[in-house]
Amino acid sequence: MSPDEAWMVNQIDPTNHKKVADHIRRLARKVDVVVVCLHIGKECRHVPLKQSQRLVNLLLANGAHIILGHHPHVIQPASPTKDDRFAIYSLGNFIATRLYRNPATNCGVIVQLTVKKETDGKVKVTETSYTPTWSTRLKTANGVKYRILQIHQALSKPVPGQSATDHKLMRNVWKRIRPLLIEKKSTT
Repeated sequence: MSPDEAWMVNQIDPTNHKKVADHIRRLARKVDVVVVCLHIGKECRHVPLKQSQRLVNLLLANGAHIILGHHPHVIQPASPTKDDRFAIYSLGNFIATRLYRNPATNCGVIVQLTVKKETDGKVKVTETSYTPTWSTRLKTANGVKYRILQIHQALSKPVPGQSATDHKLMRNVWKRIRPLLIEKKSTT
């Protein structure tokens, strides 16, 4: 990147993965927790690309504790790692319109993580949980409005104005996507 482009976000591609990993490693020596937000992947695909998997594994191996991916507009796999770190390849969507006529783009997830620093200085993600969301159009007395719903609440108690068709679609999409999100509960 040239000096006149200093405002730009650095692009990551296979030619600079080592440089990015070196940066993460240096940063990890200076801070308690390294959180990396990556704009990676292929739109509307629930399975991460091999190239994305290699990058996430490289960054975790070099000091990243948490990786939050986005770009595909659909939820991709998330899980704690064996060494108490966490990665999600895509948080899904939080915007108010369906993309590419794909109902899975109405779904997103808010991630809740518990991070602890042990007495030996090691940082661990000890708990993970998720709040799945659904973007819907609600018919109101004042017209149509868009709203982000918490799926669990909307499934247990339908939201006024949400169509039966949208409610059924939300339930079906969530049923398919739920297995992608692995939770971890504290053992202490």
